Amino acid sequence: MKWGLIMKKSAVAVFLIGTALASPGVLAQYPGAGGMHGGMGGGPSMRGTTRDRTPPEDVGAPVQVQLDHLEDDLKLNPEQRKLWNTYADRVLSFADDMTRARFEARTSSVQADSTAAQQLDRLADKARSRSTAVEDIAASGKALYAVLSADQRAIADRRLVVPVLSLAVGLPLPGAGAPSLRGQR
Repeated sequence: MKWGLIMKKSAVAVFLIGTALASPGVLAQYPGAGGMHGGMGGGPSMRGTTRDRTPPEDVGAPVQVQLDHLEDDLKLNPEQRKLWNTYADRVLSFADDMTRARFEARTSSVQADSTAAQQLDRLADKARSRSTAVEDIAASGKALYAVLSADQRAIADRRLVVPVLSLAVGLPLPGAGAPSLRGQR
């Protein structure tokens, strides 16, 4: 599959996931939907009860592991380390935001006094915020990539975007239940 097609599909997935995460009450309005956590059907234990109040799934932990492995494999010099830290901090901040958004999607409900227009405005604001975060990650990643050696770029070409792409499309990271990318060079 060509990279451009993957990116287009990813953009659509980001929009759809952002829409679902930003408007938790949407799924709650459909019988048996069970919100983001319960899935379709919800099961008997989900019907007629309050929303799931379990702690948020920490998407930052697997992202941190993936970044740690990549950092080790890149063998960064001091000049590159500063740019790496900026990139990694932005990725982890995005992961934290996604963890909070998933928790909010499971635990909050649509405000009774909110109009559909207000809800759509909030949805658009959240999508813009996520888009800005991804643009900041892309800019810091490109700055890092520009100072990498040819050998480091070969590693980065395969793995630099993996944690961000996983967060953006809501898929598990490679290595979280699948063989790790760490040994690939």
